[in-house]
Amino acid sequence: MVVPFATLSLQIGKGPKGLLVLEEINNEGSLWVSRDRVYIRLAHGRIVRTLGLENNLKSYYSPDIFFYNLVKEEKPVFKEFYAYYSYDEPELNNLKTKVQIREVSEELINILGKERKVLLFEEKIRNNYLGWKISNFYWVDREDGFVWKSSQHISPKLPEFKIEITKKPAL
Repeated sequence: MVVPFATLSLQIGKGPKGLLVLEEINNEGSLWVSRDRVYIRLAHGRIVRTLGLENNLKSYYSPDIFFYNLVKEEKPVFKEFYAYYSYDEPELNNLKTKVQIREVSEELINILGKERKVLLFEEKIRNNYLGWKISNFYWVDREDGFVWKSSQHISPKLPEFKIEITKKPAL
């Protein structure tokens, strides 16, 4: 069976993997929707908004640090900046986090039987007030900076989000 639409698989915590279909692409990023109406907005591979969860990410703000720029930089890549998260339940606006991102290694990943050579980036996020310390990981195409796979934490109240792009959007 060939799926004509861009798709991704999403696993939240220890739950089952689900399939999300691309609903739209605009200047805010790509919007993906599941059968049970969970919406995920991705901007350059990073989750920046959710809908349909018990604790939704309303917004994410950080400097414009894009993986397509990072793959072209001189080695070693290391960036440090602040990012701000806002949530709906309970309401919390502009949670300030310190972020460090670095290139870890070159890897070969397999998605649906197809191998891809990618760069692995680690993003360490910390908020001392809440005691939130986590690492996100992004597997990025070294040619165009497209994020094929990621493991992201978007809230201290939600488990890890594991994403694999199973069919890339036509851009």
